Amino acid sequence: MTLATPVAVPETPARRDPAWIAAGPVLIGVLLFVASLAALRFTSFESLPLIWPTNALATVAVLCGPRDRRWEWGVLAAATGAIGLAAVLTMTDLLAALTGTVACMIEIMLAVWLVRRFAMQGERMT
Repeated sequence: MTLATPVAVPETPARRDPAWIAAGPVLIGVLLFVASLAALRFTSFESLPLIWPTNALATVAVLCGPRDRRWEWGVLAAATGAIGLAAVLTMTDLLAALTGTVACMIEIMLAVWLVRRFAMQGERMT
């Protein structure tokens, strides 16, 4: 086996549990809200954050979670709510907050698609 050979990780029963698929995105949403709020509050320069870990955290949550549409869309919905709420609370311009939220969602979905299409080649990312 070479270093470039991906190793398939078996799906654990806990990851397929409907309670986890329902509660996981909510917990991730809280984490993303805190990360977004901290980035917007403490690293902003002219209303643009210099450090933005939220998209990376949401992308990792989608890629490392169960390969279930309910999980993926749940995480994306939680990310949309968390990023949007943090932006509305910290920014004065509502249009900028909504535009930034939409841009973040497009970036997360594009990153997930690119990683699954070109890097993972059908394997799980755990």
